[in-house]
Amino acid sequence: MKRLLARPARGPQSRWTRQTLLRLLFVATAAAVLAFIGWGFADTAKIDHSVPVQVISEAVDYGQLASVLLANDTFPSDSLLSQLESYVIPNRKLRGDNWGQMNSLLNSSCPVKYNRLRYPDVRKFKQKPYLLGGARQPECINCKQDGVWPNVCQYLSNGPVCPKKDQQHFWRYLVSQAEVGAPGYEAMLTMTPCDIWPYLRGRTVWIAGDSISQEFMRGLQCFMMEFWDMTVHDIRGEILDGPELEDMRERVLGGWCVSLPEGTRLCHLRINFPGEIVRLLPDYQRLTMKRSDIVILNIGLWLNDVETYNNEMQEFVSYYREHKADLPFFLWRDSSVQHFNTPVGNFFVDPVSWDCLPLGTLLGGLGAIQVDNDNKIHRNGPEELELIVEGGWRNKAARPMMEQLGIPLIDTWNQTLPIFRYHHHYHENPEHSDCSHWCHPSPYQMWIYDTVLALRQTLPQIEAHNTMPGKFNFLNTVASEASGYEID
Repeated sequence: MKRLLARPARGPQSRWTRQTLLRLLFVATAAAVLAFIGWGFADTAKIDHSVPVQVISEAVDYGQLASVLLANDTFPSDSLLSQLESYVIPNRKLRGDNWGQMNSLLNSSCPVKYNRLRYPDVRKFKQKPYLLGGARQPECINCKQDGVWPNVCQYLSNGPVCPKKDQQHFWRYLVSQAEVGAPGYEAMLTMTPCDIWPYLRGRTVWIAGDSISQEFMRGLQCFMMEFWDMTVHDIRGEILDGPELEDMRERVLGGWCVSLPEGTRLCHLRINFPGEIVRLLPDYQRLTMKRSDIVILNIGLWLNDVETYNNEMQEFVSYYREHKADLPFFLWRDSSVQHFNTPVGNFFVDPVSWDCLPLGTLLGGLGAIQVDNDNKIHRNGPEELELIVEGGWRNKAARPMMEQLGIPLIDTWNQTLPIFRYHHHYHENPEHSDCSHWCHPSPYQMWIYDTVLALRQTLPQIEAHNTMPGKFNFLNTVASEASGYEID
């Protein structure tokens, strides 16, 4: 070795040879070190998927980790996958050469492959976000079909669809929030249906509630439009068909389901008052609802005074407290903002006008209520507006109830509060604004991102609730093809 590395006696050829040998020796050494590190990554990926991302991220290049996992045909567990997503999606450092490999990794357990959009392309309006009806990339299928749902789900026509100019305005609004660093907006603009898929897979997610929940359901099923066949199954007409289910059918106001891959469904169950769901829950299995399902519930806008609301909610609270262990897992979506021209935006029989206004305008003028870049509400007007800061009277009443029951919350109030201008094109008369409902896309689509956050944060609770004999992890459990929806 000393002879090989000794200073050459003479001539440019000798100098070239020595430099070449040094380079080769350096490359060989580096390759050995990388091989050792790569073996360590591969070994960790195969053996231990429970290492927190916060720990791994300090030492591991995610693009390299993705390469190792994909090269070894080793895909991470869904628990690790959700951790990866929580770090990767908002992390600007990953939007370089390794983004394609990371995207492949995040798609590894998803039955429909999506290219994740790059935020710089979204902010320049070159790529339309999937949440706002953007077609699946690299190729879409259902977007090319004829029919009502393909049009609705791309927000073209056939439904409460915002005019194109308002859709563009809403897109610009989301980008403006992302540009000032408001939490979640960049991730919202680049998320794919594969981000929510691990939490849906193998179960039914029920969106239960009134017409606001109905529109949230439409937004969610449209976000997942490439996962289903554009066929809608009516609960009363199909799922509860037959004379033996007549009594149950009479208790159900309405709703529908769409079938996704791997025994997965999304369903809307129409509930206007708390007592209505209490009358359904004793026989929830007859709805094809299972204990391993997830119910996202909100009830409230049909009740317009605090006393009646509290009394009716107690009926649900009492039933849930007694039967929690036997019921599906519940999440509570907080009551949505209304923008009526009233002191704090709530509906009255005779509002001052049917013009929808920013909250607080009637009592304190424009700017009386503001939401900062950290999604916090600030009051710049009279004390009566403090109720808005507290989330409105319905949420002020319901949140302590849900906390006592251990039901996680999907927080939407602060985020939705500034969005007052899309309360039109919901009714047959597109000019009629009821200041409760929005056209699509709008806050309903934002709530999908909020739901992903809530599901991710409550994952340990969901898994604990669904403990069965033997090890049971709902993210890794797929409904048996032979038994349909018989997983319990």
